[in-house]
Amino acid sequence: RQRQMCIRDSDFNYCAFMNCKNLETVNIPDGVECLPDFLFSGCAKLDTLALPDGIRIICDNAISITSADLLPESVEYLGKELFTSCQAESVTLPENLKTLRGTFYKMPNLNEIIFNGLLNEIGEKTFYGCNSLVEFSVPDSVTLLGNSAFQNCANLTKVYMSVNVSHIPFRAFMNCTSLTEITIPDSVTKIGAAFADCAELKTVNMGANVTEIGSNLSLI
Repeated sequence: RQRQMCIRDSDFNYCAFMNCKNLETVNIPDGVECLPDFLFSGCAKLDTLALPDGIRIICDNAISITSADLLPESVEYLGKELFTSCQAESVTLPENLKTLRGTFYKMPNLNEIIFNGLLNEIGEKTFYGCNSLVEFSVPDSVTLLGNSAFQNCANLTKVYMSVNVSHIPFRAFMNCTSLTEITIPDSVTKIGAAFADCAELKTVNMGANVTEIGSNLSLI
């Protein structure tokens, strides 16, 4: 049974170690910049994974992150469903991180994100189903918000939007059933079907520059 592995090649393939169910320890060397999709997906016993400084991209389902302390400051991109098994309540993002896409999907206890000032994209389904989020401030460094970014965050009551977002897309806050108030900054020109099924939404403070509101305004 394979329990420990020291990887010497910096070129990984998609799904390279997927479902290696007895793998426990992996040491990744300097020089690796990208962990591709599903690299260690399904490695249920993997509890020691050393990531060197220099890794920039961690793709969809590449690893299961149990603590944000695992991430080196060099990381610029985090893909889908990397924190689904993480029980942490607070996550501090790496200082060079620029893009999140589906990263915290259904993370059960997440109630705080500490940003670094460089993040510019909260992509599709990044905080989908994060039911422990109560308040959220989208930092002003963010210019791009993806479809369903906060969909199904059942306990989210307040959102403070980046003043540099121009488009609030399809399902961005759909079914946030505790959301009571939202302020749309003047930077926003387009709003899709972003707030459908927000049953408790009582107040929308609309920015001065909104010119399009419609269900077909999705962000691809």
